[in-house]
Amino acid sequence: MKFAGAVALVVIAVLASVANAGTITVDFESLAVDDSNFHFVDSPYTASGFTFTRDALSPTDNFFTRGTQSSNFLGSTAMVINGNVFNGQPSATVSRADGQAFSLLSIDLGPIATFAEFTVSFTGAKSSGGSVSQSFSTLSWSAYETQTFNFTGFTDLSSVSWGQSNPGHQFDNLVLAVVPLPPAAWMGLGMLGGLGLIRRLRRGAR
Repeated sequence: MKFAGAVALVVIAVLASVANAGTITVDFESLAVDDSNFHFVDSPYTASGFTFTRDALSPTDNFFTRGTQSSNFLGSTAMVINGNVFNGQPSATVSRADGQAFSLLSIDLGPIATFAEFTVSFTGAKSSGGSVSQSFSTLSWSAYETQTFNFTGFTDLSSVSWGQSNPGHQFDNLVLAVVPLPPAAWMGLGMLGGLGLIRRLRRGAR
């Protein structure tokens, strides 16, 4: 009984460490510039082990950020999918730089130039095949700021893509999970299951 309790504590500790170690927030603060200009960012762009690719409609399409003194600055440096939204829908794709699977937990979205509400649709390609989709519609805006949106079912992904549509959006603070459950945790869970079976067998034998 004491041994089972000890195993349970070990498993809980391992799972807690995985949850903390496996979550990465990708922001764009390394691109911050203290001015009021546009700053173009070449595609592909890699940060914190994730690669952002602009699905180009023309050779000049890429990403851009706003300077921290811009009237459209969201409070932190955010990325914009660059391109003419009236000439097809420019889009972006994010994937792990090492090609491994990941989960997308949440993203911050904000306006570019107007306070008009907008909807952004995301499609995740599953690493095992198939896909998952989800759309987010913003609430009304009163300032240049972000709103956070949480994903459901965006797990075991090889990539996630989404488009830029009129009036456009900025994105920031993608929260992603990258660490699978380690063998030690699976072993601990198996031991707990085995101990539970033994206890049931002992009770049945009485």
